[in-house]
Amino acid sequence: MRLHPKILFLVLAVVVGLTVIVGYPGLFSELTAQQRVSPVARQNKMIPIPLAAEEADLQKRLERQEKNRRFYNPRGDDLMAQGEGEIFGRTSYAEPSSAIPVTESDFIILGRVLKAQPYFAEANTSIYSEFEVAIEEIIAESTNRGTRRNGPVMVTREGGAIKMPDERIIQFTVSGIGALPERDKRYLFFLKPACSQCLDFSIVVGYELDRNTLIPIDRIKDSATYEGMSESDFVSAVKKAVKSN
Repeated sequence: MRLHPKILFLVLAVVVGLTVIVGYPGLFSELTAQQRVSPVARQNKMIPIPLAAEEADLQKRLERQEKNRRFYNPRGDDLMAQGEGEIFGRTSYAEPSSAIPVTESDFIILGRVLKAQPYFAEANTSIYSEFEVAIEEIIAESTNRGTRRNGPVMVTREGGAIKMPDERIIQFTVSGIGALPERDKRYLFFLKPACSQCLDFSIVVGYELDRNTLIPIDRIKDSATYEGMSESDFVSAVKKAVKSN
């Protein structure tokens, strides 16, 4: 029985497609990774997190108030006035010198985000987010703060989305500093102390490790050089840069 030319073409197409997927799984996963939405593209779709409960301990409340003052935005509007669908924010023009900013980082780690929690800054003029990160590997450390090698480290970045008790979503974004990390994802962070007396760290540059593929969470002029690189190759590149510094 002779097959119709169109049917024969469809059969051949299916056979070729299966051959590519089975014979070259790396190519298929690479295409999938390229089509994946980048963290920076997700920046305007921040994940809302319920408003944090007030600390019961007086000392912790005072520490929270001090951190709220640190993120106070003197030019910011009261975020409680934010209407439905609105996103308040600001622009940061500070940019790291390179995609591997070893000279600007006191602490370089590879780890997983265990917890993410946004907070209102003083007078509700901004939102900042805290990330509890379980350290998998310390790549470099030049801080004298006695980093918690046996426990998680606290990382902060301005921006976030808070789900209020009345179901309203209040958001604050900072254009120019990149996307926010997400809970249960792995990252390689270049960090620096948030302030001279602070125990938490600010993100200089971050990279999401998605299915062993590197994805920058910050817009940096030469970060495309490393995008899509394997985790092991990038860690090696960072260690080489640290050693040569």
